[in-house]
Amino acid sequence: MLWPEDIRKAGGNAIVQMADVTDPDAVERLIAAAVSAFGRLDILVNNVGPSSVAPVTELSYEEWRRKMAIKLDSAFLCIKAAVPHLAQHGRGAIVNIGASSAHTGNPNRSADVAAKMGLAGLTGALAVELAPQQITVNCIAPGRISRPGATSAHFAARPIPMGRKGRPKNSQRRSPSSAGRIRATRRARLCTSTAAGTCRSTRGGQV
Repeated sequence: MLWPEDIRKAGGNAIVQMADVTDPDAVERLIAAAVSAFGRLDILVNNVGPSSVAPVTELSYEEWRRKMAIKLDSAFLCIKAAVPHLAQHGRGAIVNIGASSAHTGNPNRSADVAAKMGLAGLTGALAVELAPQQITVNCIAPGRISRPGATSAHFAARPIPMGRKGRPKNSQRRSPSSAGRIRATRRARLCTSTAAGTCRSTRGGQV
């Protein structure tokens, strides 16, 4: 993970702004802080949300709503607050971080999977809606990323055809992080109208 001081040492600039992204007022302050610090807003990346495991019969409605608020409502709120600023300079980019499980399924994670699939739908809808304002909207659906801890039985039973997990610091062109950079640059504007709002999977061929 890069901290603001690391970015500044490398010649860039960065700030940290804490916010409850399920709170509309807090999200407005978050976007305002970014615009105040940098003078404009060009890119929005929605990447938030913890995961939990529970069979649907044991999942409370309160927990279901909490997951929707964190993983789906937050994206709506951030996009709503950001769009006026993104449109102000004639172009902008929104990248939503989904999950491969939204397309493959994952037992005992119904709320997480449903929220991420909702994010994919939101991506498609807004790609069409915001295109006249020259704002691209795309989604990245990463697969398994290498991290400390045991692999769940669900993933252990579904090996990755490429033979390796993604890595947080992976710099390959097809890594999730690189895919996100591509979606947020001018190259994303070469997409035809039928390709707008795509959800790119980076799961090493896993189905």
